[in-house]
Amino acid sequence: MKKLITSILSVFLLTSAAYSFDRPSISIGGSFTAAYFETSAHEVEASEKSAEEEGAALGGYASAFVELTLAVTHTNNDYGKGLADVYVAAVKAHGINVTAVTAHEEGKGDYGAEVATLASAGGDALAVLGYLDQAGGSIIAGSLDAGSFDKFVLSDGMIGDSLTDRFGKDLNKSFGSLPGSTGKGAGVFSTVAKGAGIDSSGPYTGESYDAAALIVLAMQAGGKADRATVQKNVMDVANAPGKKIYPGELKKALDLLAKGKAVNYEGATAVEFTDVGEAFGSFLEKEIKGGKFKTKKQR
Repeated sequence: MKKLITSILSVFLLTSAAYSFDRPSISIGGSFTAAYFETSAHEVEASEKSAEEEGAALGGYASAFVELTLAVTHTNNDYGKGLADVYVAAVKAHGINVTAVTAHEEGKGDYGAEVATLASAGGDALAVLGYLDQAGGSIIAGSLDAGSFDKFVLSDGMIGDSLTDRFGKDLNKSFGSLPGSTGKGAGVFSTVAKGAGIDSSGPYTGESYDAAALIVLAMQAGGKADRATVQKNVMDVANAPGKKIYPGELKKALDLLAKGKAVNYEGATAVEFTDVGEAFGSFLEKEIKGGKFKTKKQR
């Protein structure tokens, strides 16, 4: 993903070499505004949906699959704690009994104690709110080996091909959700990303691409490479009116802006800001069938 973002920024730097670049960052998630920038950031930050949006979406989706009871484990950081709080409230509102809520640390060699605690609490399923290639994956492995759970509810950080490559059909009853879209831009981005050797299915990959592209376009629209320029122009290049711009069309957009023409950046995630700078967001409901993630629908 970094290689893809770097290639986007390189196009801007090559076309605007005379500008000073103070490396602003942008977040286009539902709980943040387009006016949030940091000059101290050394990389473009991935835009994130708020924990409230994600937790509510995942909680509502879980109610269609989980009958009565659910155990929850989350990574022990601000992201995990915030997501768990909203998620637990959402599933309880749907009448699901939560048997346990536990935190897990990343980077441990063994998660036997965590697995045992969750097994003791029991439940029809285990919600794993964490990271698929770290503790989250290890807790799933331990739960499957112990026979304590065979259905898992997965947060966005748990969704990726490496998870199904590892566990295959053992996860066939599992499901989750992550930010994404099934629109035209998503399909185009998948092709563009594949050409760059990037897996477009991971969480926030499309959002990262769009965040970087919006910074580039806002700078071009304002003629300067500073955060004030980005802040002033980002909503104009993201919203109508203007020529719709999809992944892989950044040069086209830069040329249009250089001619004083308007662009409407759709990107990979159908970017659209409200009048107060918040991004409309959508989520993809994912099920594992035949040992592979399948998109059920866009929420």
